[in-house]
Amino acid sequence: MYVTAKEFKLGLEITAAGMASSLGDFKNGCAAARAGLSRVSPHNDFSFFDESSADMYPVSVHAAMGDALVGFSGSGRLLRLAHLALEDLLENADEAFEDLSRTAVVINMGSGYYWDECERQQSVDLDSVDGAEPSDVIGLRSDRSDERRKALDTYFIQTLIHMAGVGSEPGHTELCFSDAAGVGEVLNKAERLLELPGIDRCIIGGVDSLLDGYMMPALIELDVLSSPNNPAGFFAGEAAVFFVVESGAGGMATLSSPLAAMEAYDDATGAVVDGQKLTNLLNRLVAVEPDLTNAGVVIGSVNGTEKRAMEWGAARIHLPQALAHTMDWHPAEHFGETGAAAGFLAIALAQRAKARGYMGGESCLIYQSSPYGQRTAFVLS
Repeated sequence: MYVTAKEFKLGLEITAAGMASSLGDFKNGCAAARAGLSRVSPHNDFSFFDESSADMYPVSVHAAMGDALVGFSGSGRLLRLAHLALEDLLENADEAFEDLSRTAVVINMGSGYYWDECERQQSVDLDSVDGAEPSDVIGLRSDRSDERRKALDTYFIQTLIHMAGVGSEPGHTELCFSDAAGVGEVLNKAERLLELPGIDRCIIGGVDSLLDGYMMPALIELDVLSSPNNPAGFFAGEAAVFFVVESGAGGMATLSSPLAAMEAYDDATGAVVDGQKLTNLLNRLVAVEPDLTNAGVVIGSVNGTEKRAMEWGAARIHLPQALAHTMDWHPAEHFGETGAAAGFLAIALAQRAKARGYMGGESCLIYQSSPYGQRTAFVLS
């Protein structure tokens, strides 16, 4: 099934950007990725058991901003990460943000998919235990995820704005919990908000960390991390990326209206993906977006797992001739798997490439996949 928010219009104009990642802030992080760098470090609290050597090896991760997040965990870590990115955005902005009464803030965050999937599998295993009630366990786990989202909805953006020292409350605030493909949902919301008479600009972005103490055990249990026993896995990462977007502002780059598709698969199981849904989505985008005739780059969501690589490989060979010779970039290669922030990292890399003249064309196709099967695609030009 395909979902389109609206037909293509002028798009969203990016007027400022900020980032906090394993490679640093917006300008330094994008430059480091351009140079092919990555910064991998051992996790202090989690290790793998190597079955071949019977040794323990620390989990390798892409931790953000050096020591700036040491001691932070849970929602506090997400807030600290977001604060660093918002500070970078405010520093890069051409105008002061003293009054946010006509500004909307929309942030994408992680759905907790891997955590929920791990607990779901554990609850199913209880079927073999006498007296166990798997359905009760599933309900409890679902309630806990809902409580986390409700708590973040209540205070996250308000606390972040207070930490940044901005003097007024935003005119509108909203959180999404849609992982990487949630970037499309955020862009659609920003387009609709900017049509309202009381909103002049939006601060949009993504914040996520897969390094936290509640998430890492789930990733290890599901065997989705790259390890001595599983070379076809991803490296857990974390990042926060924010942009100021406006309509018709003559900004640094323009984002088209995103398209979306949904398929019933998930990253934590062995289901085979043939790439057809992604192929159809990208071909549909090419058909309605004239800027892609001069595309230089496709930025995607290959993250080290076999499923993501097979999906992109199958889709790549069926793309139109206009995209046959574009470069392929995948942010996870430099920043690790950053979940809900991945799509915004892709925008940051594309915008910086456009500004510095190494995009190889006039536009960039960006697609993102979430672990439960949602995909989105759009164009930066």
